Amino acid sequence: MNKIVILRGFIPGKIVLTMKFIVIFMLAGICNAFALSHAQSEKITVKAKDATFNEVVSIIEKQSSYVFFYKNRDVDNSYRFNLDMTDKTVKEILEVMTQNTSLSYSVSDKYIFFDRKRTIELVSEQQPQQKVVTGKVTDVNGEPVIGANIIEKGTSNGTITDVNGSFSLRVALDAILHVSYIGYLPYEITTTGQTSLSVIIQEDTKTLDEVVVVGYGTMKKSDLTGSVASVKGEDLTGIPVRSASEALQGKVPGVTIMSTGGSPGTPPSVRIRGIGTVNGNDPLYVVDGFPQSDIGWLNQNDIQSMEILKDASAEAIYGSRGANGVVIITTKKGTMSSTHRMNVNLDVYFGKQNVTKKFDLLDAEEFIDYRNLAYTNGTGQPWISSSDKQQLLDFLKNNFGSTKGTDWQEQIFQSAPIRNYNLSISNGTEKTSYYSSLGYMSQDGIVKESDFKRVSWRTTVDNQLTSWARLSSNFSIVSQERRNVVENTIYDGTIFSSLTVDPVTPIFRTNLNNVAPLLANLLLIDKIDASNPYTAYSPVFFNNRANPVAQLDINKNNRWKDVTFRGGSTLDIDIFKWLKYRGTVNLSIYRANPEYFTPSYYIGAYQNNIDGYVGAASYFSNYTVIDNLLTLDKTYDWNGKQHTTFLLGNSVEMTKGGAFSASKTGIVTNAESQTVIDAATKNPSAGGSKYNGSMVSYFGRLFHSWQDRYLLTATLRYDGSSSFGIGNRWGVFPSASAAWVFSEESFLKNMDSHLSNGKLRLSWGQIGNQAIDGGAYRSTYSLNSGYFFFNGIFQLAGGKSYMGNPNVKWETTEQTDLGIDLGFFDNKLTFVGDLFYKKTKDMLLQVPLPHYLGYTNNPWTNAGSIENKGIELSINYLGSTGDLNYSLGGNFFTYSNKVLSLGGGQPLYGVGYDNKTITKTEVGQPVGYFYGLKTNGIFQSQQEIDSYKNAEGKQVVQDKARPGDLRYVDVNNDGIISDADRTYLGSPFPKFTFGLNASFDYKGFDLLMDFYGVQGNTIMNMKKLDLYSGTAYYNAPKDLMENAWSETNKSNTQFRITTDNSTNVQVSDWLAEDGSYFQMKNIQIGYRLPANLLKKIYMQEMRIWIGAYNLFTLTKYTGMSPEIADSRPLFNGVDIAFYPQARQYLIGLSVKF
Repeated sequence: MNKIVILRGFIPGKIVLTMKFIVIFMLAGICNAFALSHAQSEKITVKAKDATFNEVVSIIEKQSSYVFFYKNRDVDNSYRFNLDMTDKTVKEILEVMTQNTSLSYSVSDKYIFFDRKRTIELVSEQQPQQKVVTGKVTDVNGEPVIGANIIEKGTSNGTITDVNGSFSLRVALDAILHVSYIGYLPYEITTTGQTSLSVIIQEDTKTLDEVVVVGYGTMKKSDLTGSVASVKGEDLTGIPVRSASEALQGKVPGVTIMSTGGSPGTPPSVRIRGIGTVNGNDPLYVVDGFPQSDIGWLNQNDIQSMEILKDASAEAIYGSRGANGVVIITTKKGTMSSTHRMNVNLDVYFGKQNVTKKFDLLDAEEFIDYRNLAYTNGTGQPWISSSDKQQLLDFLKNNFGSTKGTDWQEQIFQSAPIRNYNLSISNGTEKTSYYSSLGYMSQDGIVKESDFKRVSWRTTVDNQLTSWARLSSNFSIVSQERRNVVENTIYDGTIFSSLTVDPVTPIFRTNLNNVAPLLANLLLIDKIDASNPYTAYSPVFFNNRANPVAQLDINKNNRWKDVTFRGGSTLDIDIFKWLKYRGTVNLSIYRANPEYFTPSYYIGAYQNNIDGYVGAASYFSNYTVIDNLLTLDKTYDWNGKQHTTFLLGNSVEMTKGGAFSASKTGIVTNAESQTVIDAATKNPSAGGSKYNGSMVSYFGRLFHSWQDRYLLTATLRYDGSSSFGIGNRWGVFPSASAAWVFSEESFLKNMDSHLSNGKLRLSWGQIGNQAIDGGAYRSTYSLNSGYFFFNGIFQLAGGKSYMGNPNVKWETTEQTDLGIDLGFFDNKLTFVGDLFYKKTKDMLLQVPLPHYLGYTNNPWTNAGSIENKGIELSINYLGSTGDLNYSLGGNFFTYSNKVLSLGGGQPLYGVGYDNKTITKTEVGQPVGYFYGLKTNGIFQSQQEIDSYKNAEGKQVVQDKARPGDLRYVDVNNDGIISDADRTYLGSPFPKFTFGLNASFDYKGFDLLMDFYGVQGNTIMNMKKLDLYSGTAYYNAPKDLMENAWSETNKSNTQFRITTDNSTNVQVSDWLAEDGSYFQMKNIQIGYRLPANLLKKIYMQEMRIWIGAYNLFTLTKYTGMSPEIADSRPLFNGVDIAFYPQARQYLIGLSVKF
C-alpha cells in the first residue's frame, strides 16, 4: 500500500516526509493543473461494501499510482462506504468519499492529501480596522517551512505558507496569529504595530517519529527491535573533554565511562554492558560508516548524533567488530536548499582548571617529630636529638623563611588554562551542499609540564548528481600533540613522589646557607655541575623517591605528535524507488613521530642518568574499508499494512602498518640544539617492524513489520580474518529479534490519551572477537649469533622466537535481551527497561609457558568463559509551564560479572606492587578481583596476640606481631598467617551506576545539569602503603599522627608508628576502600539574546554561558579521586597515584550568523 499514515501526531520517516513536501510544493505551481486533469481523466473501478476508509484507499491505490497522506485521527473508520463505481475518474470517487464526511482533499501531482474540512472566511478589503500582514515561517536552521497553517486566533480566517515559507493575510489591527505545522511546536505572535513578521518554529521532539542510525542504514525509532540508545550532538558540546565518548558519562544506562587519568588527552575507559573478556573491551566506533577504534580525534561540535548499540541484535551486523558494543556517530552536513543561505557558527569556551583535592601532609617540623617517634618505637632511640632538630629548623628558617619546608604538591600542581575554538560554515544549493569546520583545543595540565593540543579540520560535500544518484564525500585532517608526566609508577612517578618525598628536602641544593651537619652529606654538594642546571636539584633525603620538580624538568622535552588523514566517498543509486545501492570507500592514514630526550644529570643515587638519552620513533598505519550495500525497502498491503526492508552487504577491511625507532646515549651537551640522535655518541640502537591484516565480510539483515505492530529483525554475518589460521579463519554470527507494539492493539485504545507508546522487545545473537596478535596462529624464527658456541666463537643460527597456535579460533559472545519501551501523555514521559544476559565462550587467553623453553611470548589459546548479566533502566520527562520548558531524566544500571571457566588453566594474576600481587581472576569470581589478607582490627595487647584463635578455636601464629599491629584472619584455618590466607577483598565493578540530567529554559535563560553516581565498588588505595606506613621513611598525612595506635590511643583502625612495620604494610583489606561516589559532572547557565536584537546586527542566534565541570564529588574514598579505571581488565581499580581529575570553571560563547 502506498499511503502514508500519520498516527496520533507521529510522523513516520520525518526526514523523508519533509523532503516529499518540499518537492511537492516546489512543483505545485507547475504540476497542480496537470494533476487535477490527470485525476479527472484517469478512470478506475471501485466496488466496496461496508468498507472502511482505509480499505477504499487501498482499492484506489491498487489501480493507480497515487500516494495518500492523512492523519489516522482525522479518519472515522467506523463509517462504512458502499460504493459501486465503474469506469469513474479518481476525482469523481474522491468527491463521493468526502461528500458525507468531515474530510476534504487536495491533489498535487501523484499525491492526494486528506485533511479536516476548514472554512476560511474571506475578509472584505473594505472591512474597517483591518490590515494586511506578510511574513515568513522558517525552522531553527533558517529553512522555509512549507504548508504551515497561519490562523488568526479566535477566528477561522487563515492561510498556509508557500514554497518559500511566505504568507500574506488580512487580519484585525491587534490580531494574534497562531502558527502550526505537523511535527513542530505551535507558535503565537502578535501583529500589533507590525505588518511584516518573521516566525521561527521548533521541532516538537515529543511527537516526532525519530529516525535513528543503525548498522549500515537508518530506521524509525518505532521500528527498532534491539536495544539502541540515542544522544544528540547538542548534548555533547561545551563539555571540556578530549573525547566525545567521555561526554556520554551518566547519559546512557549500560554504558560505563571512567577516567583512566586526568592527564590532558588521556582517553577514557568505555565499557558497554560490562567486561566480556580479559583482552580488549573497547567498543567499536563507526563515524559516518567508517569503523574506528577511538574518537578522541573527532571534534565534538561536528557530531550530529550518537547511537549506542548495546544488544547482539543491534551489534551483530558488525560481526567480530561489535562484540563489545557499537557507537555509531553521524556528523553534521550542509542542507540542500533553494535559499542558498550560508550558515556560520562560532563556538568558543575557555577557562581555568584546578586540582580537586590535595592531601594535608606534615610540614618539615611535624615530619621530624614523626620520624623521631617512629625511631623511638622501632629502635628505642629517637632519630635525632633535640639540638640536631633545632639545627634543621634553623637551616629551614634561614634559607626558606619558615620551618614548614617544601610543599611538594604546591610545587607540581598549577592553575591551568583550557581553550577550545570551533568555526563551522555550511551552505547548499538545490543540488549541492557542504559543511566545513575548523577546531582548535589547547589544554594545559594541572600538573606542570603536561599539555595537549589538537587542531582539526573536517569537510563534507553532498551532491545530487541526478534524480536517482547522489555522491557524498568527507575529508578530515587532525593533528595532535601531547606531553605527559611520569605517572602510575612507584619510585619515579611525579604525583606519587609529591606525596611521599619528605618536606625537609629542598627543591635545589645550590645557594644554601648554614647547612646543618646532618644534611651536608645528604645534599651531595660535590655533584653540582655549574654547566648542568639539572644537577642543581636536591636529592631526596630520607627515601628512594625522585625529586618531583626535577622529574618534571627532566622529562619536559618528551612529546608525542601524530597526524591523521581520513577521507571517504559514498555513492547512492536509486535503482528503483524500493531498491537502492550504496558503495562506500574510506581511507585512514596515520603518522606518529614521538620524540624523547633525557638529559645527562646526576642528582642522587636514585635519580641519575650519566649518559643521557635521545631517541625518535615513527609509527604509521593505513586502514582501508570498502563497503557495498543493496537495500530493498517496500511497503505494501497484504492482510494489513506490511513493511519489509532487506539489506545485503559486503565489506573488505585492509590494514597495513609498521614502526621504526632509533636512539643513542652519551649526549655531549644538554643544549636544546643537541637533542638529535647524531649528537649522541654511545650505544646506537635501531629497530623496526611491519604488519598487515585483512578481513572480508558478507552480511544480511531482514526487517519486517505488520501493521506497525508486530516487528521482526534477523541478521547474519560471515567474517573471515587473517588473524586466524586457514582452518579457523571464518566465523558465522547470527542474531534475531522481535518486538510487539502493544499500544497499537484495539484493546488498549481506551488508554490512548495516557499510553502513547508501548513496546516489548526480545533479542538473541552471537558476535565474534579477534582481539589477538595478527600472527598468533603461526610460529616465527629469528637469527642470532648467540645460539651455540663453536671454534671459540658464537655461531649464527636460527631458532624459534615466537610460539604460535594454529588451532586458535574466534572468541564468541552470545547475548539475550528482554526490553520494554513505554511512552505516556504524548510521549512526554518515557521509560525504557532492559534485562540482559551476555556470555563469552572460547575466550582468547595467553597461556604462560615455562621459561626454560626459551620463548619470549605466551601463546594464544581459547580457554575461558565469562558471563555478564544486568538491568538497565531510564526514565525521561519533557514538560512546560507557561514560559518554562524543562527536561528531567534519570538512568540506572546494575550488572554482575563472573568467570565461568579458564579452560582448566591456572588463575590469572595482575598488578604487582613491590612484588605484591593485587588482583586475581579465577572461576566463580569477577574478573580482576582484589586479592589479599583480611584483617580483624588491631592487637591491643600481648595477651590478645598470645590468645589469638581462629574460627575453629585453633591457636593462630602471626609472625612478628606486636601490640598495635593489624590482626590478620586465618582464612584457611591452618593456625598460621601466610600467603595461603589471601582471599577475596572486593571487586572493582560497582553494584550499580546512575545518572541524573536536567535542563530548564525560561525566556532565553537556560540551566543544564548532569550528575553521575557509582555505588558498591572497591578501590585498592596503594598510596597508603607509603603515606600511612608509619615508618617515617615517607611523608604522611597529618591525621596519621592523630589516629595511629599507641599505648595512650588504643586505635582499632590505624596501626602503630614504627620503623619496622613490614607485618602491617601487606596487601590487605586495610587498603581496600569503598569507591562509591556521587558527582556533579557538569553544570551550565546560559542566556540567549533576543532574536529581534540580533537581527539588527545580522546574527541569527547568540548564547553566552558559564559553567563548571567536576564541580564537586561526594565520597568516602580517601584518595585524590574515586574515578579510577584502566583499559586493562586485570588492572582496574588500583590507585597508584593516578593523575588527578581537574575541576574546571568555564565561560563560553555560541554565535550563529
